[in-house]
This record gives sequence, structure tokens and C-alpha cells, in this order.
Amino acid sequence: MPNWFYFTLEVSGKKKDVESFMDNVQGSEKYESEEQKFDFNHFIPQPENVFRGNLGVEERKRCAENNIPNWYDWNTHNWGTKWNAVVDDRVCEYSVSGKNHSLVYRMRTAWAFPSDVIEKMLEMYPHLSFEIEGEEETGSYGIYVKHDNGNTVSWHEEDPTLIDEYTDKEVYYDSASHVYRYTENNEVVGAEDEFSHDSHDFYPITKYSWS
Repeated sequence: MPNWFYFTLEVSGKKKDVESFMDNVQGSEKYESEEQKFDFNHFIPQPENVFRGNLGVEERKRCAENNIPNWYDWNTHNWGTKWNAVVDDRVCEYSVSGKNHSLVYRMRTAWAFPSDVIEKMLEMYPHLSFEIEGEEETGSYGIYVKHDNGNTVSWHEEDPTLIDEYTDKEVYYDSASHVYRYTENNEVVGAEDEFSHDSHDFYPITKYSWS
């Protein structure tokens, strides 16, 4: 199983434009993606001759010999992730103001954030606004993108600051002794505080510059 990158994508604008976006990004029979609520092929389409079957040593060899792209290598190179988006069923539409509507997608991708797909999306829909926020499931890095009516206001990719939620202090992982320590004084987390949480069983929360 891969590590997943979980993120939300909010698109907003005029009702007809948001509804058109929702219709456009759904999967199609052409790409064997009929069940997709958010199909990367809409933004960066796979070649018509891409091999979509089970991929083993023999299949890779046959694809290479016949100059046929296979789904794994093509997706990874062009989408930045090996699979299409996995979208949560909780897609909700709501009115922000009288004429402005928003649609929120909650999705995940394998191993990485699909930066190339998102860049193409912003290029294709300059009349809409987007806000995207997400984090790799182990907390190794996060993404925040804000795009307003054709202008990218923010695009951040950064490692998180690790915080002890009991004390609200910044911590780091000491790989030599396999414990978390407080950044300000190098003391072991939970060694002598009122909460008495063992550093070996401690899991910090992650914070980013946009949160």
C-alpha cells in the first residue's frame, strides 16, 4: 500500500461555472474512468494507446518493444502519482453569497501531490477560484494553494513544524536516542511535566505557515 497524500480542493465562482467544472472533470468511457468524480485525464489526458492492464515484467518488456506507454510510468511522469484521484463521497456544494457557489472535493493520491495536474487545472479555469490544502499521511510535508480568478496568490510546499499539543511547544525527533525533544532546550518530551506522556509513545501534531 502507498503512503497517501490527502487534500481538499475547493472551487468557487458563478453557479453555472462551478456546475460546468463539476460536469467536465467527471470520468469518461474513453479513458475507462466512468466512476471517477475527478478525472486527471480531463487536464492531462493519457495517450489513446496507453497499456492499462496488469503490469508485470513481461508486459513492461512488450510495451517497451512496441513503443507503447504503460499506465504506471506514464501516470507517474505526467501526473506525478501512479493512480488517478481517489475521491471521498462527501462532495458538497453550498452558496457562499447570493451568486457565488463553491464545491469541495476531498481526495487522496498515491505517494505525492499531483502538482502538474493542479497547475494545468488553474491554467484551464482562470475564471474560477481555487483553494487547496493537504498533507502527506505521515506528516512529512504539506501543500497549500490559493488561486483567485486567474492569479495564483499562494503556492506553498513545506515541512511542518512539530508541536506538543499538551504544552504547545515545538519539538523535534532525536534519531540518535529515538525520542522527541523540545526545540528550545533539548529536554526529552514528557520527561518531567504534569502530563507525563512518554516520548516513545508521543505523536506530535503538525502545523504549517498557512494554518
